[in-house]
Amino acid sequence: MKIYIGIPLWINNFQKKDPKTVVSELIDNNIEAVELSIDYPWPYKEYRLLKETLIELDRENIEVNIHAPWRDLPFATPYDIIGDAVTKVIISSIEPVLKLIKKQKTYIVIHPNTSQKINLFNNRSYTLFKLKNRVKELTSKLRNHDVIVLLENLNKGIASNLNDLLETIHDIGHTGLCLDIGHLASNYFREIAKTMYYESFYDYLNDVISMIKSTIGEAYTIHLHDVDREGRDHLVVGNGILDFKKIYHEINKLEPKYIIYETFRAKNKNLDLDQLITVFGAQRSWARIYLQ
Repeated sequence: MKIYIGIPLWINNFQKKDPKTVVSELIDNNIEAVELSIDYPWPYKEYRLLKETLIELDRENIEVNIHAPWRDLPFATPYDIIGDAVTKVIISSIEPVLKLIKKQKTYIVIHPNTSQKINLFNNRSYTLFKLKNRVKELTSKLRNHDVIVLLENLNKGIASNLNDLLETIHDIGHTGLCLDIGHLASNYFREIAKTMYYESFYDYLNDVISMIKSTIGEAYTIHLHDVDREGRDHLVVGNGILDFKKIYHEINKLEPKYIIYETFRAKNKNLDLDQLITVFGAQRSWARIYLQ
């Protein structure tokens, strides 16, 4: 089965370059998939830029999927009035994009985030209940589009607990997982390693993958990025402490459809798109070798 390997794109990538130039660079570097992050002001402003970007991506047959907006949008909040508003914002943000994407099935990554203390009284079960209903509402509102909603594990909070997240996905049905390896590692080193239950992150990852296969069967999409000992994530692979040869070996068991290198910085500096594409080329080669 073909695995599409790609990178994220967002509005910041177009501040100095027009869509045609950006997409041309993707083609020159054999990038076959992008995950388009719909950050504000898209699509409310700069809609023409968004439309031109999608036209160029379609023209070059680059696979396009969506990362829904998440800043200021606590999708997993237990407050209905806030959750309803968040759902409306997400729908109004991604529907204009879906109308411009000319392909069969599109995945949409959602951050199931909330700032609430989830270990008080029955907050955890109540918040998960609200999250399930909200995902069902979102998928219902998008039923006229051929999409699959993916819940992404986060590095802290309710969506950092893989047991809860997988149970939620299983109970909802017609929903998938975006497994973020960097978030998983950050949470492991901050919370799980100190329990001394696992010898290493890779032992933990092996358990996580077994759990995924036994509950929902697969991870539809995988985000890859490195982390350091200070807890910084979204680092370029090789700039942190993770052994990606071991990671490639493990994630191959999940038969993902997409792998996205969600890397934005090296050490203490942010990277521009040209630098990210250069690093991506080398990592993709290793991924192809180990994901046979």
